[in-house]
Order: sequence, then C-alpha cells, then structure tokens
Amino acid sequence: MVLFLLLPHLTLILISFCKDGTWTTEILPPQYTSENYLRLFSSSQFLEPILNSLEMAALATLGNLVLALLAGYLIVRKKITGRVWLNALILLPWALPGTVVGLSLATTFSQYRPLQGRLLLVGTFWILPLAY
Repeated sequence: MVLFLLLPHLTLILISFCKDGTWTTEILPPQYTSENYLRLFSSSQFLEPILNSLEMAALATLGNLVLALLAGYLIVRKKITGRVWLNALILLPWALPGTVVGLSLATTFSQYRPLQGRLLLVGTFWILPLAY
C-alpha cells in the first residue's frame, strides 16, 4: 500500500532527472541529468512561489480560525435562532467534494458583477485562500 502511494512521487522525482523530450517510449529514461535542478536553483525567482504559498496558507488559516471561533461561539454559547442551520452551513464544505467547491468558486467569481456581490477573483491571489 505504501509503495502504491509513493509511486506518483517517485515517478515525478525520476522525471525531474530527465532531459526534456528524451524519455518517450522506454521503460526507464535513456539518460539522466541534473540540468533541471541547476536551472531551478539558479533562478532569481526561486523563492517566490514558496513565499506565495506560505502567505496564502497563513491568510487562509487566519480566516478559518476567525470564522471557526465566531461560529463555535454562536453555536455553543448563544441561544440564537437558526443554530442548527449555522452548524449545517459550517459542516457543508466537508460534505461536498473539493472539485465541486472549486468549480463553484471559479464559476461564481469569474465575472465582475458588484451589484450581485460577484467580484472578479479568478486568476488573482485571493481565490486560493478563499477556497481553503
């Protein structure tokens, strides 16, 4: 089972040591190179995607923490009407597959209609933290 789960990762590592376009029909690559890694680490933009991912993760975590604390407080401590509905709304993302949530967000935020509350977020920084 562990090998089955590791196979995609091992394949990506193997592909990363191949020169572009050299591995086509053979079982194993005909030649290996570290050229891809040299090009990656010598790039001036090497850290940019990593920092971007960390920034998105921190923003999504902070947003989720605020919403979770607020919802938990309202559901447990306050006797508000609609507590059951609020609880169901909070649990809804776990009931839906990630693909459905992602496609719904992409469809909703692909057009700019501010009067309907639809902002253009597809292709921007903000769509990923919102998805998480």
